[in-house]
Parts: sequence; structure tokens; C-alpha cells
Amino acid sequence: MKGHVRRRGDAWRIFYDLGPDPLTGRRRLRSATVHGSRDEAERRLQIILGKVAEDAMPDPQKTTVSQFAGRWLSLVEASLRPSTVDGYRQKLDLACKTIGSRELRSLTGDGLTDLYRRIPRSAQTVMHVHRVLHRMLSDAVRWGLLARNPADSALPPRVPKPELDTWSVAEVTRFLEQTGGDRLAGLWRLACTTGMRRGELCGLRWPAVDLARGLLTVVESRVMVNGRPQVGQPKTRAGRRRVALDPQTVRILEDHRAGQEAERAWLGAGYQSGGWVFCWEDGHPYSPDWVSRRFVNLTDRTGLRRIRFHDLRHTYATLALEAGVAPKVVSDRLGHAGIRITLDTYTHHSDNLDRQAARQVAALVDG
Repeated sequence: MKGHVRRRGDAWRIFYDLGPDPLTGRRRLRSATVHGSRDEAERRLQIILGKVAEDAMPDPQKTTVSQFAGRWLSLVEASLRPSTVDGYRQKLDLACKTIGSRELRSLTGDGLTDLYRRIPRSAQTVMHVHRVLHRMLSDAVRWGLLARNPADSALPPRVPKPELDTWSVAEVTRFLEQTGGDRLAGLWRLACTTGMRRGELCGLRWPAVDLARGLLTVVESRVMVNGRPQVGQPKTRAGRRRVALDPQTVRILEDHRAGQEAERAWLGAGYQSGGWVFCWEDGHPYSPDWVSRRFVNLTDRTGLRRIRFHDLRHTYATLALEAGVAPKVVSDRLGHAGIRITLDTYTHHSDNLDRQAARQVAALVDG
């Protein structure tokens, strides 16, 4: 690594070369400004070069899985949602507990298969580990560190298609009736009648809601990253969408907004005006995890069968298809990237759809 100091007006400019990136091959030039004497600038340069030397990745031929994983995450995180980066980090941490100290180039398909068997997690979680490793190792191949991707020949566990746990129409009706006076009645209503994700509901702001036209637009999502709420973009491009609202939902949201305006007027300057549709009395937004806990508490109070908050999304999709709503419309309202996701996820789940199909074809045959 090289560096030098150059005069720049009343200050000194430090320039240093980190050399080519061991993964991408790109040259890395950096600079910094120091105010003071040249000796101070020189000392600052030596400190920087020393720190860089400590953090530098060793010879690519001796790079361990843990070293590469950390470097890889730092390179790809700019193009990913924060929650995705957090998920990748968790999956790589699971893998690195077993293979982190091994040299990257020593990985084999058999070795990864053995790793998958040793991870004490569900088959679904292990499959996610495999997918993250596959993507990471594909980049290692593209950057010339590996000749082939060992994950191509690994055998991840088979993941059975999960059985969706949904409520019936009667259960949804009972829940909405018994929570009609709850502060989050509007959120529960939207979850049951639109299938919006938890993060989309927690990230909803009033400028995205047009009650006069009965429409809202999903433009933000408030999700948990490293245990803290963070606002970001919807999960996919299709997630940014307009959703029509039924008249009863509009009325509930109108009442909700009126109550919120009264709280704003009462608190005055103490109100945190973030524009959130669902928030505490002072305008501070709810934590998505708190919303899930509140849902479980209300479910228990109403005596209903306990399901996850996300299962309200599955419930909406299943009931919509059973009601005869076109799959493409259901897919668009859910924000799925394609109709196939909707059909593959929900049509096999509903016995009612199966019975409807049997009756409809029989009616054609029997006249």
C-alpha cells in the first residue's frame, strides 16, 4: 500500500492506494483532508495505512469462508434491502459456525451437504442458508476465486410445502367485530380485507391514502432489522401498488383519522408529525413486532384459534379466491411478482376451491 501527502490550500490532502480489490480486481484509491502541519498529516497517513493493513483480506488463495463472507456482504449490501442484508448475515453466521475457518477454495459439494445436516435448524432455514451460500459462491466464481460453485453439487434438504394456517370467514368476522373498538381497528381491517404485509401497514402514511377515492398506495415498508424498526422500499417492484378499499374500511379509516387529529390538536408541539396512519397518541410509529404481539393478545382475548399476523395475508388470499375474485386481481392486490406465485401458494390449499371445481365441471357434464 502506498500513500503521499500534498498541500491543498490551508490544509493537507492525504492520498493512499489500497491496491486492487482481492475479489473484484478494481483499483482502490482513497483520500482525506487534514488541517494542521505536514507532520500531523504524515502521522495521520501512517495511522490510516496501519489500520488498512489490519483489515485487509489475506492472499485470495488462503481466504477463509468467514473472511470472504464478510467482504462479500460489504460489497453487495448497497444493492439490497437492509432486511435482506440482515437475513443474509444471519444465514452466513449459521454456516460459518461450522465452516468459517476453512479456506474458501477447499469447499466441496459433499462438504456443504454435510454442513446442511449439521445445522440445528428447520429444513426451511437450512434451505435459505444454501441459497445464500450459492449466491455468494457464484460471485466467488465470477471474481476468479473459485473455478466452480461447490453449492451446485450440494444436496440441501427437501422442504415440504407448508400447510397454510388461515381463518374462516366466520373467524375473520368475529375478530373484526370484537376488535372494532381497538385503537388498531383500522389496521386489523386492512390486514383482513387487503392482505397487506405487516411492514406495509406499519409503514403506511396519510399522503399515500386517498379516502375520497377509496384508494391507498403502498410505497414504503417498516420492517425489523437487527431488532430495530427501519423504513425501506416494498419487498419487490410489484409490491409498490395501488389498493382499492371497500366503503366500510374507508369509514373506519375516516373515524381513525378524526381521532388522530384530535390527539394532534391536544398535544400541539409535542406531537411527532411523521404522517403515520397507525401510531401512538404522540404520533410515534408502532414497532412491527409490537403489532404482532398485540394481534396475538387480541386473538387470545376473543377466544379465537391462534394464528400468526402474517397468516391474515394468507387468509385474505384464500377467501378472495374462494369468493371468485380473479387470481390476477388477487395477485396484484397482494403485490406478488407474478400470478404463478399466487396460484402455487393458494389454489392447492383450499378444499372449498376443489369442491367448487368438482361442482362446476359436474354441472357441465350433467347439464
